[in-house]
Amino acid sequence: MTTNYDRFFEAIFNEEVTDDNLLDDDRVGSAGFDRDEVINPEEIPSYRVVVGEQVLRTRYRNIGEILHIHGSVSDPRSLVLTEEDYHEFNNRRRYLSSKMLTYFAEHPLLIVGYRPDDTNVQQVLTWADEVLSDDQTITEDIYFLQWDEDAEDRDEYPREHDIKLDDGGHLRVKSIVANDFDWVFEAFAEGDELAVDPRYLRSLLAQTYDVVSSMSSGGEVVDVQRLEDVATNQGELRTVLGYLGDDVDGVPPVEFDHTIPPEKAAERIGFDHYTPLNQDIIAQIEEETGVDIRAFNNRYHINLEGGGNPRRYSEEAIELFRRVKNGEDYSLDISDERIPD
Repeated sequence: MTTNYDRFFEAIFNEEVTDDNLLDDDRVGSAGFDRDEVINPEEIPSYRVVVGEQVLRTRYRNIGEILHIHGSVSDPRSLVLTEEDYHEFNNRRRYLSSKMLTYFAEHPLLIVGYRPDDTNVQQVLTWADEVLSDDQTITEDIYFLQWDEDAEDRDEYPREHDIKLDDGGHLRVKSIVANDFDWVFEAFAEGDELAVDPRYLRSLLAQTYDVVSSMSSGGEVVDVQRLEDVATNQGELRTVLGYLGDDVDGVPPVEFDHTIPPEKAAERIGFDHYTPLNQDIIAQIEEETGVDIRAFNNRYHINLEGGGNPRRYSEEAIELFRRVKNGEDYSLDISDERIPD
């Protein structure tokens, strides 16, 4: 989120600065995607650029977005520049404050490139303070980054900073003082083991909203058991959030762990064709365990429901097939609740 008009952040987070990065006004209500749109990852910016009043009107704003709350040079009419512009902007600020609190409540807030007495900083923090009750605080996750050429030579420096608010109050935030910001950005980027391309997450968010909002309350919207598995088991979560293999063609960017088509799976364990994989290996697993792993989506197999051969297997499946072929002991890591009757 920035009050700057320039497009500097696009040069950092996207491959290039182009108007294709901008959120089309016609798509403000759909997170940048049309319903049932076929998504080509190469044609979608990693970070969608949301400008001016679009910030107020965009339905979802949580993932992979650059918010220009004071407008951008990409649309000169959006700039908050004159006294009249600022007056109009402030009249809308209470609605904007509730929007911004979503970010403040769910993510750390790192303030970079502003002075502590900057009116924009004061306003943003006043918004946050106004919508919180007396017993709530977000100051634990607010960091103010300041540059000091002599930071490494100082014996001590302030760990907190007191910022004056618009309403005359004060908010104490954590202070970071450095003469090199690299380590600060690297620290905030840590812990990203399950990072996924934000383009796919935005698409998933948009499609989920459209599915739920368009289904009748009596219809089955989601596989509840599958949702519970993902929510409680990181291994299951990796089935949905992971990385595409480099040699996968035509696999939707949602099922990341299952990237191996049947013929490749057969080849990996020494067969010339997938028929013996089905007849000798998978059939043996079903006979010995009572579970047909091809009958439902699980950690070993998934059916993408489309194309000439929509089945895909995971690396775990390859290891399972090898053990069965070699006559070694094995077990299926699938909960009983996941196995269909």
